[in-house]
Amino acid sequence: LRQLPVPNSVTNWVNGLAISPDGQTAFVVDTRGGLPRTVQQVKDVFADLPAGGQLYAIDIRDLANPKLVGQVAVGSTPVSVSVNPVNQTLLICGMEKGKEIVLVDWKNGKFGPVRTYPQAGKTTHANWHPSGKFFGLTLEETKQVVFYQVENGQAKPLGQPVDLGGFPGAALFSPNGRYYLVPNLRWDQGYDLPGEIIVVEFAENGQPQVRSRAQVGISPEGIAISPNGRWVASSNMGTNFLPHSLPLFGHRASVSLLGFDQATGTLTLHDTQAWEGVLPEGIAFDADSDALVTTSFDYLDLAKRQGGLHFWQLKDQNGKATLHNTGFKLTVQRGCHFVKIIY
Repeated sequence: LRQLPVPNSVTNWVNGLAISPDGQTAFVVDTRGGLPRTVQQVKDVFADLPAGGQLYAIDIRDLANPKLVGQVAVGSTPVSVSVNPVNQTLLICGMEKGKEIVLVDWKNGKFGPVRTYPQAGKTTHANWHPSGKFFGLTLEETKQVVFYQVENGQAKPLGQPVDLGGFPGAALFSPNGRYYLVPNLRWDQGYDLPGEIIVVEFAENGQPQVRSRAQVGISPEGIAISPNGRWVASSNMGTNFLPHSLPLFGHRASVSLLGFDQATGTLTLHDTQAWEGVLPEGIAFDADSDALVTTSFDYLDLAKRQGGLHFWQLKDQNGKATLHNTGFKLTVQRGCHFVKIIY
């Protein structure tokens, strides 16, 4: 397989990469720009790096020869991208005031017009509903999620925002479209507290509401839902990304596995496994719903500064599921941040 360099940034969350439903095109947003190599250190990567603003399209039909086939300006500091499962319209969430929501058509291998919409408050994530008619947004500052309906290419708010509390992150719709699952990192209270996953019941013709909550590991920045809808997994960063000198520093991250009832919206914690990943944010299930892959930005290894993909097996015995670290990993460049599986 061949690598293709595409501008992107780890200063966003885990939704900077999306794959088209047909598996032929990858889309990447560039959240922050780079600096000259002579600059080795900045005080604040969230403020001192130049803003990005591009959405890139990569043709991945031939994995041995990926090609950059398009790019379009989508406003300052885009942080997430999601592909409509029905018509391949791109949904981008950004931080440019008055243009927090961006819709871009993708047809016949080309970008169409860029449409922008305002959303009060800092928006950090956006994802399409399986029907392609709705999408959800995470509002970091107000600790809410809000839903939109798209009619005739125009986005309109649907119902009132749902109050979650805490520090909500990158959310996903359940496969049946009935629920919106939101990780709560609880960073508003500290960096060493167990996080949780909040299940919001989506209502097309009513007001969405919180249905259930389940505790997981520390800082669950990435979550994944299995294709069969039975399982939810969270990639918990722990505290090993903090400076070693801080009392909060911990050596191990973790992965949590939960059972998910799509009929009732309830979650049941089955297993949590510690492991050596540093900033392990990306996570995805395989097509059979019995294996996981997680990313590791780096390792606590001063000799080799590199990232990696790690593989896990799910074993379900008599209704009790456990995760097993297979020991297999794929070494990649330091900074590994997103991972997607093409079914």
